Amino acid sequence: MKNKIKIFFSSQAQFEAESTNLGEKAIFEEVLKRYKKSIPNVEIKVLSSNPKKTKSDYNIEGIRLGGLENFFKSIHEIYKSDYIVVGGGELIQDKSSLVMIPYILLRPMIGKLLGKIIIAQGIGIGEDDEITKFGKWQTHFALNKFDIITVRDKKSYYMLKNMNIMKPKIYITADIANTLEKAEDEEIIKVLENHNIKNNARYVVFSMRSVYHRSHNLLPFSIRKKLGFITKQYLKEIDNFKTVIARIGDYICEKYKYKVVFIPAYVGKQFSANDDDFSKAIMNRMNNNSELIIEDSCSIIKGILSKSALVIGVPLHSLILAGSENVPVIAISYASKHRAYMDQIGMSDFVLRAENLGERIDYNKIKYLVDKTIKKRDEIVTKLKEKNKVIKDLSMKATDYIFDYIKTIK
Repeated sequence: MKNKIKIFFSSQAQFEAESTNLGEKAIFEEVLKRYKKSIPNVEIKVLSSNPKKTKSDYNIEGIRLGGLENFFKSIHEIYKSDYIVVGGGELIQDKSSLVMIPYILLRPMIGKLLGKIIIAQGIGIGEDDEITKFGKWQTHFALNKFDIITVRDKKSYYMLKNMNIMKPKIYITADIANTLEKAEDEEIIKVLENHNIKNNARYVVFSMRSVYHRSHNLLPFSIRKKLGFITKQYLKEIDNFKTVIARIGDYICEKYKYKVVFIPAYVGKQFSANDDDFSKAIMNRMNNNSELIIEDSCSIIKGILSKSALVIGVPLHSLILAGSENVPVIAISYASKHRAYMDQIGMSDFVLRAENLGERIDYNKIKYLVDKTIKKRDEIVTKLKEKNKVIKDLSMKATDYIFDYIKTIK
């Protein structure tokens, strides 16, 4: 029997295992499927807040996050592993928190000191204003020690080149979640009927999240919010944001007679953006009834998105899971990653920027985009189908390049 290939995923693939971020979970599920299919004798371990659930859900070992003792356990696992993988997702930026880059890169760098092969897989890189000079220095120092890097968009590739990341081979690919499979129709229909959406009723999905929360602060937004370190200006701008979205929801209900469905993408309890509470606050401002669907299964969420007329989303992977099913999307961008994806699918004109305080989304602009999308839906769907032929191939290459590399050194 061949020796097992031991791989340790060093980024927070199961940061909040019970109800982790939709994007992290979608990427993780697809990555596991690809690795198990392409490397039959692979042994995968991953950081997790709930190792028992990780074992139950994925049949792999989770290494508990948090605390000094668990940190040293993760280092021990790195020592026993052959490869250290970081990614996917937008990992290289420090606008959300100044500790983001060192936190992400610490374990891979320890792995390099221990002589391991270090891989960055399908990662995203922030734009110039999303990475401080010190963050760029850290990135330059660390990523030049990596053995292979795949990035999920052209913007990320050119950002790495601008930071003089020259030693590892860098490949342009696409987000790994693009090829995640949706649930069966029967399962999707059952969930929809349980939320009063029956007989193929037309609906629009809103996937909402707080915006304006990235500001190169030391503490992540979720912690600042819990500690009460939120400015009055932020609260005022977010109040306006909720009102505008509620008005758009009512507009869609009244003009097009569509149902409005809210699907929160992150409902964890520790570091979550509390998308469920944020959605409820918007729903309470609407004059028309709307539905809130909270689902743990990425495949069911993708299925619900696939049957919608339109998705208006803040979390990036609400857009990716919908767009990859050829559903028109309108992005409310709190980071450059949204703009990069929308450019990839040929919908850069359907982006509303809300990245910094003062960038208010305009009711009339979003209403115009809704009208345009619904009017030209067939045309947009045709364009998405053509784009997705290329994107899904690139998505597979995010890991295929890595599998090819591993074969050269086995």
